[in-house]
Amino acid sequence: MPTPPPDSATITPEHRRRLEKLHRLLHPLPRRFVLAVLVYGDSGYRERLMAELAAMGVETGRLEVQDDWSHPQEILQALAEFPPFLPVHVLGLGRWMTHGPGVDRFRMLNYTRNSFASEANRPLLVWLEEEETRLFILESPDMWAWRIGSYDFMRPFALEMPPLLDFNVVTPEFAWMDKEQAEARIASISRYLEGNPEPTQSVAGLL
Repeated sequence: MPTPPPDSATITPEHRRRLEKLHRLLHPLPRRFVLAVLVYGDSGYRERLMAELAAMGVETGRLEVQDDWSHPQEILQALAEFPPFLPVHVLGLGRWMTHGPGVDRFRMLNYTRNSFASEANRPLLVWLEEEETRLFILESPDMWAWRIGSYDFMRPFALEMPPLLDFNVVTPEFAWMDKEQAEARIASISRYLEGNPEPTQSVAGLL
């Protein structure tokens, strides 16, 4: 059994350093589309991190993606209601992508990435759980490649089995490789997906 995670008010030193990096990304405020992926495993801890970022002087909005939205364009319409250039925490995107009724929403998001780049003129702080992040990498590789940063905010607690995606191992090999290497890796994954439209558990080996 996993040991209980620490109190949600406790932010680890490593996570504070990552918050500081995120703060530097948002100051001065980018007046354009910026995608940052924030990986979390505990919603209470996520809320604590968001509050801490606000305490550091970062003004943000909050968007809860609704399960019944049928197309990414509805996400863009909701984002357009926020003040211009305001960074927005995007919550529930992973749930929306993985629970679409008969629609491959991951690839739909991938195909509409140009609309996000042209219409979402603001930083998007997208919070994803670990498995959602793995699927994002595999199923929306072009959108993933456009991120400006990936930030691991997983809660540190012991498990009997290792997690499916260990960012301490995977990150140096994929998520934080240089642009040329990342583009080559994305191309490799895209070619695989073209020949294997229904990913299986073996796809995890691509990570």
